[in-house]
Amino acid sequence: MSEHHHHCHHAQQAQQGLLVVFLLNLIFTIIEFVGGAYVNSIAIFSDAIHDLGDTFAIGSAWVIGKMASKRRDAQFSYGYGRMTLFSSLISAGVVISGSVVVIFNAVPRLIAPQAIQTEGMMLLALLGILFNGIAFFKMQFGKSINERLVMWHLLEDALGWGVTLVGAVVIHFWGILWIDPILAILLAVFVLRHVLLHLKQALALLMQGVPENVNCQKLQETLTNIKQVSQIHDMHLWSLDGSYHILSLHVVIEQELSLEDQIMLKQNIRQCAKSFQVQHATIELETQQEQCELESC
Repeated sequence: MSEHHHHCHHAQQAQQGLLVVFLLNLIFTIIEFVGGAYVNSIAIFSDAIHDLGDTFAIGSAWVIGKMASKRRDAQFSYGYGRMTLFSSLISAGVVISGSVVVIFNAVPRLIAPQAIQTEGMMLLALLGILFNGIAFFKMQFGKSINERLVMWHLLEDALGWGVTLVGAVVIHFWGILWIDPILAILLAVFVLRHVLLHLKQALALLMQGVPENVNCQKLQETLTNIKQVSQIHDMHLWSLDGSYHILSLHVVIEQELSLEDQIMLKQNIRQCAKSFQVQHATIELETQQEQCELESC
């Protein structure tokens, strides 16, 4: 299977996963808002707002992902894959806004705690672990920055419900009501931290930064050590969507090569690049007598 078809196969699996996760999140978000109002828990209301944001973000990720899967055309020669980065920005914006709302509503409860229906809170927590756990495993095929962002949200939500379950048990047996708003604030801060990290990654990709999982210097050193390669310059490495990496470079050869040897050298370079998780490489060969256009500027 070619790298392109392999990438498309994973993209299709991730899209199917996104649709299932969207439906699971939508159903559970409705359950949360109804249940949160019934048990009078700000921690559950906090997670309901997060899940509402996640549902919107996952829905937009699915729609944009469908658009991003379009094949390249005359207008967009690299295709539409980078649209998923815009989805990740939307997702991050929604979750950040939700976290701020949660903290704003939790502080008054910290000052004046309110009674909570703990049995209902524990039931909702168990449902939260179940729904988010299933959704997390459905997103295992995702590799792009957007899909990893969604996957992290789901894992955080599952862990958050685990903490909420512990809080409900503490409130039920010891009556410590301020645990509820404390949990809400801690969960909001925890989610904010990870979302901001993923937002930083998405912005770096939009700026065509070097992918975090590729050691650019090591790659250049490895390519330079290939037989018949004298020097490498004008090397650019960036990522289309966080999983599909693209490389372009100028390769100065030690001596003039036959067409067959040039083809073999390019194959060696591409094979080496693939070992560094680079799926697409554009290679320009130069002799030592040539003066590179960029160097003459």
